[in-house]
Amino acid sequence: MVIFLIKNAVFLVFVGIGIFGVNSSKFLTEKPLLRQALIGLLMGIIVTFIAADAYRSNDLLAPLAVKDGPLIFAGYLGGPVGAAVASVIGVLIRLEIGGPNALLGSGFVVALTAFGALVGRFIPARENPAISGLAMFVLAMGAMVLQTSALPFAKWSGSENMPALFWGVALALAMSGTLSIIVTGLMVNFADNLSETERQSEINADRLKLAVRAANIGIFKRSAGSQWVHFDEGMYRIFGIPTTQTRIAQNEFRKMIHPEDLSVLEDVLVQVWKGNPPSEAVAFRIRRRTGEIRHISAYWAGEAEPNGTVQQVIAAYQDVTVDVEMARKRNLAEARLATITDNLPGVLHSIQMTPDGEFRVTYINAFCETVFGHPREAFMADPDLYRSLHDPKDWPYMMAALRDAAKTLQPFSRRFQITTAKGDKKWLQVHASATRFESGIIQIDSIFLDVSAEVEAQARLATEIQVSSQAQKMESIGQLTGGVAHDFNNLLAVIMGNLELLREVLPDTAHRELIDEGIAATLRGADLTRNMLAFARKARLEPRVIDLNKLIGNAKNWMTRTIPANVHVETSLLAGLWQIEADPSSTESALLNLMLNGRDAMAAGGRLTIETANIRIDEAYTDSRQVELRPGRYVMLAVTDTGHGIDPETVAEIFEPFYTTKGPGKGSGLGLSMVQGFMRQSGGTVQVYSEPGVGTTFKLYFKAIESVEMRATPLATQSASVVETARILIAEDQDSVLQVLTKILEAAGYQIATAPSGDEALELFHRDPDFDLLLTDIVMPGGLMGTDLAKALRALNPDLPVVFMSGYAREATVHGNGLRPEDIRLMKPVQRHDILKAIATALAGAKKGK
Repeated sequence: MVIFLIKNAVFLVFVGIGIFGVNSSKFLTEKPLLRQALIGLLMGIIVTFIAADAYRSNDLLAPLAVKDGPLIFAGYLGGPVGAAVASVIGVLIRLEIGGPNALLGSGFVVALTAFGALVGRFIPARENPAISGLAMFVLAMGAMVLQTSALPFAKWSGSENMPALFWGVALALAMSGTLSIIVTGLMVNFADNLSETERQSEINADRLKLAVRAANIGIFKRSAGSQWVHFDEGMYRIFGIPTTQTRIAQNEFRKMIHPEDLSVLEDVLVQVWKGNPPSEAVAFRIRRRTGEIRHISAYWAGEAEPNGTVQQVIAAYQDVTVDVEMARKRNLAEARLATITDNLPGVLHSIQMTPDGEFRVTYINAFCETVFGHPREAFMADPDLYRSLHDPKDWPYMMAALRDAAKTLQPFSRRFQITTAKGDKKWLQVHASATRFESGIIQIDSIFLDVSAEVEAQARLATEIQVSSQAQKMESIGQLTGGVAHDFNNLLAVIMGNLELLREVLPDTAHRELIDEGIAATLRGADLTRNMLAFARKARLEPRVIDLNKLIGNAKNWMTRTIPANVHVETSLLAGLWQIEADPSSTESALLNLMLNGRDAMAAGGRLTIETANIRIDEAYTDSRQVELRPGRYVMLAVTDTGHGIDPETVAEIFEPFYTTKGPGKGSGLGLSMVQGFMRQSGGTVQVYSEPGVGTTFKLYFKAIESVEMRATPLATQSASVVETARILIAEDQDSVLQVLTKILEAAGYQIATAPSGDEALELFHRDPDFDLLLTDIVMPGGLMGTDLAKALRALNPDLPVVFMSGYAREATVHGNGLRPEDIRLMKPVQRHDILKAIATALAGAKKGK
């Protein structure tokens, strides 16, 4: 009995071995029907061995049911195909054995396999374990039911004892069948676990192999005392060695190590053999047989005996050439980028703003020290440093722009001013953009460009445009005032001429005083037209050596008549004042303009002070005040009022032509422009100092002359004597002026012929060329101007003296185009004695030339 059980147990073990083989086959995994057939065949063969060695009790007609396990699992694991194969084998074996219950046994074989297939359909086998406890229980109970159900139909030897033995046989069959099913199930599960473990091992091995290959890793081995180094496939691939070699000589291996790294590797090996392998990877280079250099990273370990002696060194080599090259390129790119950023003409800057509005500097390049004067470390340590450098007035707007960019993520640009660490002022232009991260942090990347030169260039351009506009304005005003002056001077010439004629014919002294006042007013009108042109530098000045103190004293008598009684006029005139060279009339006009401005600024009364002083100006003075003066000696004339003062914005515009703060009809806006123009023509300048609510001071700086002697400037008091009668041809287009000139010259004893244009004068000269002098206006209608007429007449009479007249200052100073150096040029209006003196001088010069 024991031998029988041992043999059957061995047969069931073969069930596990067979299932292990089937489950381990990758081929069968892809052929499910073939796999099921093989399971049925396997179980059928096991049943054959069990049936052939069946144990029969002397008192039993049926064997023990050891074969139940293989038969029922043939259907459960093999399905219908496995059940069919096992049934065929089992039936054939049972029929071969024969006996009274052969047919019943064959039916029982088919029933077991079919029942196993049925259970497998409803309780399918799992991967691990393959047979669950529930399936095992159902299969065992089913087999027991089938066994018990078949017993009544069995034929027994010694049937007279059948009732007494029935329950014993049934119990034996049930126990043997259940035990067979349980043992077979355990063998199947054990085999399945083994096959699954092997399969996972293969999978892990494949994965490891793939990972090693993908990571370009090779295994190095060297045993103690051996001169050979063993490589795996990965090592051959790393070193570029044919895989036909199974080992490499130690000397040959050393030659493949880069000479510069050989000592490093040997030091590592010494430590590994001592049992102290490095805890981190060791980097070195190798040289393939082709000369190619590869970078290696190796981890080392030693296999030691219990006594600590290392018997074998193992290392995992990884080819990191790609990583090293990528790192090199990355470092090179970063270095290039750093070089670019450090040499950019701007500050690269990144800040991060947290959701609660705090700022943190994350990057700034080294150029910040050039722009701001502070190193990058200072900005990284103190974000508030920006605020201390930024223009305080612009800071709120900059912060608003940053917050708006953080909100909208739109790029922005701003221009602002900073004060550097050295106190210098600079203009910066910032271009920035914002990025929002998932954490809610906003990063603002920006570049600050130093645009100080651009701002200065724009300021210079604006100044040049303003100067150009001013020049054009002055030119336009000059042309306008020139035309006005021409006509106005003709009117003044008529008035003056008639007044002087009246003075000659009226013997009454009282009347003569009235006429003299009229003549003086006419002369002041002529000075006014000349001063109107002075600011545009188009008027001819007649500079003389004058003493400002005397000029102020003489002019004060009539100037103070224009000052109201509530304004007290004071003078502070320096004794020993240096003399200057300037046009007296223009100087008086400038002084009058400043006094009138002071009067208008003190409507409620006040004090007007006129002051003179000697001033020495050096380079330091001119540099500090940026005045338009050369270093030297100057005489200052200052006019100070205690009026309402002028604000700084208005001071910058008061010298503009036609600029006035007075109401309509109360000022032309030309007064200060004329003063400035006159001072520039005279080689000096005008400066203004004002404080609102306190008063204003205008200072005129005249160049002091080196000589202290006054030039003699005698005024003719009477006309030159007419030593002989002369014939004079007058060419003048203004009839009123022509009549006055005719009366003056005829009264002086000259014979006069007149023509209203240059063309008619030339025609008259052709008819009667016997003239001693030509008196002509410069600008006349027709084809011939005064200069053209003089040129034409001198072609007929080269010695003809000519006296020119003009109502326009620039025309009265013109040279060339028919004018000779000895020709006399007069500016209208001309006083009687001046014109008579000019004619007498011209005639005398012509007579002397003959």
